[in-house]
Amino acid sequence: MIIEGDFDRDGAVCVRQAFSAEHVAWAREAIDANLADLSPLARRASSDDDAPFVEDFCSWNRLPSMERFIRESPAAAIAAELTGSSSIRLYHDHVLVKEPGTRQRTPWHQDQPYYNVEGTQNASMWFPVDPVDRSATIEFIAGSHRGPWFMPRTIEAELPEGAPMDHPLFPVLWTRTHESVDA
Repeated sequence: MIIEGDFDRDGAVCVRQAFSAEHVAWAREAIDANLADLSPLARRASSDDDAPFVEDFCSWNRLPSMERFIRESPAAAIAAELTGSSSIRLYHDHVLVKEPGTRQRTPWHQDQPYYNVEGTQNASMWFPVDPVDRSATIEFIAGSHRGPWFMPRTIEAELPEGAPMDHPLFPVLWTRTHESVDA
């Protein structure tokens, strides 16, 4: 496993060569199972005239393939190493499927304000199972994990012009749902 970057300083790293082809296949199977059986929390974040951008949450306890990836892949061990934790708890799984050509942008956001937890031993993982063009990859602002926190909102929310939350770095709210599992 190769960790590029400084998690404590920047709040983000790139982890390479940690997941086998089998782990990627497990993740792909979990995503396919999730898309075939969306939960009541699922929603489409893109308009009907746009390519699909679908998100769903908290499916690990109803989809065996999702639970397998969470429990048996190296994801929890990597999170423990990065955060310096002796144990890891899953806050929630969050599947995002953004098909090629989707016009809907994902606004810059911080993950921490969505979670009803405090502390610094938190980690989120972006795990693409298909090749992603550089123009569509995730980007980070180094140090933004230390705050200040920007108030979450939904991706579709329309705010009145000049609203206090109308900030270029205003985040998107994916979920406030809490699930936990020892992993």
